[in-house]
Amino acid sequence: MRNEAIRVFFAEETIPAGGNITLGVMDALRASRKVAIIMTPAYFEKTWPRAEFAAILNKDPENKDRRLIPLLFESCDIPDLISPFKYLDFRIPMIVSSYFLPNGRV
Repeated sequence: MRNEAIRVFFAEETIPAGGNITLGVMDALRASRKVAIIMTPAYFEKTWPRAEFAAILNKDPENKDRRLIPLLFESCDIPDLISPFKYLDFRIPMIVSSYFLPNGRV
């Protein structure tokens, strides 16, 4: 997920020991033009994801700006808040390449 054109936020790497995780994540969400969520059963079992995508959709509930980009990596129950939005299906490798334009943009 690392690329010169894409900056990725990982709390484990970005927030220092003793740093406030909640504030760090919220600051990163505010600063992000796009936010991809990697949908797996494990992702939705945690409480953090609900707070993350709720914060993203709070200002744009219909996701008109397409700021939230759901990526399905494993079959799972998609929460009602996310289910109306088209996701990119990464469960089928051959189809993945068709999601990207030649310039690497979604």
